[in-house]
Amino acid sequence: MAYLCPCPVEVNRQLRKTAFITLAIVAIFGLVYEVSRTLFLPVNLAMSPPQRQVYDEKTIQELRQRLVTTAERYLGVPYRFGGSDEDNGFDCSGLAKTVYASVGFNLPHGANAQFRDLYKVEKPQAGDLVFFRREGPGIGHVGILVEDELFVHAPSTGKKVSYARISEPYFKVRYVGAASIFP
Repeated sequence: MAYLCPCPVEVNRQLRKTAFITLAIVAIFGLVYEVSRTLFLPVNLAMSPPQRQVYDEKTIQELRQRLVTTAERYLGVPYRFGGSDEDNGFDCSGLAKTVYASVGFNLPHGANAQFRDLYKVEKPQAGDLVFFRREGPGIGHVGILVEDELFVHAPSTGKKVSYARISEPYFKVRYVGAASIFP
C-alpha cells in the first residue's frame, strides 16, 4: 500500500493557513482581554467579585467608613518591611492591602502597583489612598486617608502605624496624588 504525501507546496500552504488562523485567534483574544480589562476590570485582574459591582452612594460611604475604622484599628502595630499582617507588622503598602482586603478588595503589595491600578482622584475622600515619592523615581509610600489631610500609614523601620498629615513639610513636598477603588 502506497502512502500519498501532499506535495511540499500544499504542505506549506496548509502551514501558512494554520499559522494565520492561530494568529487571528490570538489577536482576537488579546483585543477581548484589553477591552474587558478596560471596561470591566478597572482596578486589578486579581479582583475579587465585589470589585466588579456598581455601588450606590450609601454603600460607598459605608465602605469608606469601614476602611478608615479598619486602618485605625492597626495604629501602634510595628513597621516591618514586606509585612502585611497585624502579628508580624506592616509596611505601608501591606497595611493598605490588608485594610482593603478586610472589605473584599484585592490590592497588589507595592505602593507603585497600587497607584497604577487604582482610579486617580483629585479630591480624595476618607478611605482613599494617598501616595508619596521617596528617594528615586516612582511611588515610595502610601497611606489611607482618614479625613481632610489626615492619613494612617506605616512609616518606616523602628516606627509604628500612626497618623500623619499631608500638609507636614516632609509629606507636602513628596505628595504625588490620591487614588481610589471607586471611579
